Amino acid sequence: IATAGGFDPQNVANLVWALAKMGVKPEAGLLKAMQERAIATAGGFDPQNVANLVWALAKMGVKPEAGLLKAMQERAIATAGGF
Repeated sequence: IATAGGFDPQNVANLVWALAKMGVKPEAGLLKAMQERAIATAGGFDPQNVANLVWALAKMGVKPEAGLLKAMQERAIATAGGF
């Protein structure tokens, strides 16, 4: 988790997506770190990153933190032409 600050939007989305795809629900600390990093880098999320991250959290049954949900909704609107 100490290296989460080095994750870019694709790294965040891919990690959470891969865990969900494997049927793994990670420990709360990892999910918190990834959600915080996603909020911090939300402006760099492309449509695929947004979709992958939101899908993965839903697949795991994780309700996104309010700030993350807001950031991903805003990013989806901003990048809607790329979907």
